[in-house]
Parts: sequence; structure tokens; C-alpha cells
Amino acid sequence: MLVACVATGTASAASPPDGLDREIHRIAERAGAVVGVSVLHLETGLERAYQGELHFPMASTYKVAIGACALRRVDRGELELDSLVPILPRQRSTSSILSTYFPAPGLTVSLQNLLELMLTQSDNTATDVILELLGGPPQVQACLREAGVDDMRVDRSTAQILRDYAGVSAPADPTRSFHEQFTQLLEQSRATAWFLDGSGAPYVAFERDPRDQATPRAMTRVLALLWQDRWLSPASGAVVRDILARSGEPVRLGRGLPAGTRIAHKTGTLSGTINDTGVIELPEGHGRVVVTVYVKHARGPHERAEAAIGDIARAVYDHYVLQPAGRR
Repeated sequence: MLVACVATGTASAASPPDGLDREIHRIAERAGAVVGVSVLHLETGLERAYQGELHFPMASTYKVAIGACALRRVDRGELELDSLVPILPRQRSTSSILSTYFPAPGLTVSLQNLLELMLTQSDNTATDVILELLGGPPQVQACLREAGVDDMRVDRSTAQILRDYAGVSAPADPTRSFHEQFTQLLEQSRATAWFLDGSGAPYVAFERDPRDQATPRAMTRVLALLWQDRWLSPASGAVVRDILARSGEPVRLGRGLPAGTRIAHKTGTLSGTINDTGVIELPEGHGRVVVTVYVKHARGPHERAEAAIGDIARAVYDHYVLQPAGRR
């Protein structure tokens, strides 16, 4: 159901559904998939949600949490942004600029550039290298608990998520990368079909797996903490905000917003999982709004789900720009 409440430290009574609540509900219902929405206006603390407590696979949106935890280590003096990190052959994952364009051994990349690749290009190799640098998923989970983020699980590397999804075992030869394995798998037309459209049993199993899932509200909380400097130092918060503001084409949250609207966001995709989470800057002093839209159980081409994500973001934008402050 939809709720509208003040996001304070104590519970408050839900307000009756208004025009924005009804519009989000209408858009979600016609998406042809399961949709979860979380909206938080940073300046007022007003929160809205549609199935905001439902769990969804995060896909690549979980990279925001990994990046934040890496910067938390920077704040503690345990890592440095300009330190060079070697990329080992076994760490090379698929969907990766590092794997595709820099295949030769001997590559080293700074932590700053790994963060850039992970969050702007969704580079899976960069993600897994950072995750290993942090000590693996348990350390990220501990970092999230320390920040007070519940209902979010980081359990596996990108390579392991895709291995589990595709049914590919870890290579016996440690010098052979998952990138090589997965490329061979996708060259088989049968495998490519179920991987792309989310129609097969592997996706159903993936969707039901509680690992690496979160609620929309949990992801919205992560972004709120980063934008309000309540988790990282101001300097580290600025790093992640700047990177996310350069995170690629606005094919989802940003697709229907007015030209010139500033948005910082991170998408996530795996077959029938189609996600986007970000912060939209509203014009004329109306503040900033965090919007997380998670979609699962989508089938076929992604256009319908992406259009729904864009329509929800535009409905939120119009509401906060057009409504008087007292009626938000």
C-alpha cells in the first residue's frame, strides 16, 4: 500500500493517499511486473512508499553500498583513494571495461578509478576487486549494520551472482577468468535467450533467492545518508555524489524529467530485474528528492519497465515542484 508520513525517528500516522500516491499506484499497476517504490524528500523528511518493504534483487544498485563502505575505510585511514590496486586474472568478471579493453596481465588501477568505473560504468571487475579489498561481503554487511541500514543484504561478488544465475562453476584453473567462461556461455543461443528476457527457470530461482536483495526503503536510506553526510565525511560524501552524478544515460529515472534536471543515480539490471535509485535536484529551491524504483518479474524487452520507472520519477518531480510546501 501507499503511505505518506514524516520520516522522523518515531512512527507517525500515515496520511490518506493523495494524487501522487494514486499516480504511483496507477503507473506501477500497468508496468506488467512487480514494482516497489520509495521516495524521500531530503529537506522535509516526507516519505512515501509503494511496496517499499518488499524485497527485490538489487542487481548493480548494490554497488552504491560497496562504494560507500570503501569510502568509509578511506575516512578511517585504512585505504587511500590514490593507492594502486593490482587486477589479478582470476578477478576479471564479465560486463567490464577492464576485462574487455585491458586484457593483458600487469594492470593496476587506483581505488579512485575503480570507484569511478564501478559507479559510472557498472564495471563488474572493478566491483569485485573493491569487494575483495574490503574483505568480502561480510565486511560490507557489517558496514551497513554500523550505518543503521537494515533490510539490505550483500552476500556475493558480481561474478558469483552470475555464476549462480548461469549455473557455471568456479574455474579449476585460477588463472582463467569468469569473463572467459561467461562469454563462452552467452555465445550459445539457448543460454542467451533465457539470460536476456528473464523468462526461464534460472531467473525465477534468482528472484526467490534472498541473497543480495534489499527493500526500496533500505536503498533510499543509503542515499539519504550519503547526501546528508550522516555516514561518510563531507569529503568522501562529495566523492560518491560527484561520481553518481556522472553515472550514464538517464534511460530510467531521468528519461522523462525536464531538460537540464540534475540527477545522480545508479541502475541495476539482470534479466527481469530492472532497477534505478537516485537523487533528483528540484528547481527553484524545492530541495532534493531520493527516488528508488525496483522492478522484478519483468518479461521480455525492458522498455515497458523503464518507461514505468521514468513515469514514476516524473510524477514525483511534478508533485514536489507544483505542490505548496504544506501539502507535500
